[in-house]
Amino acid sequence: MGTGWVGAAVLAGIVVWLLQRHGGNSLNPAGSCSWESCLGKDTPSSNCSLNCFQLGLRERLCEAESHQAPGAEGCWLCPAGWQPFATKCYWVSAKALPWEEAGGDCKDRRAELVVLKRG
Repeated sequence: MGTGWVGAAVLAGIVVWLLQRHGGNSLNPAGSCSWESCLGKDTPSSNCSLNCFQLGLRERLCEAESHQAPGAEGCWLCPAGWQPFATKCYWVSAKALPWEEAGGDCKDRRAELVVLKRG
């Protein structure tokens, strides 16, 4: 595996994370902009806003493979290592931490600690 491939994978992860943080993560196929309007542009234009670019990129990522989260409609993108469920993304730790430390870890990830209850 070359460094170029690793760099592309890291960049894709960052883009997905940015999509998650800015403008939600639900695919909106009825958008009025097109992915092609953003390609090959050296300078931003009204045809290639950040929102338009995000929608187009999200559309391409959703076409590439299935991102259907259990309990949700449409395509949902989560950062690498996170699990989609319904309309949220969850990160499951492999190690047990005391409550306060776990909460701090979540805060560092810009997330919230959740309690799962059996129904």
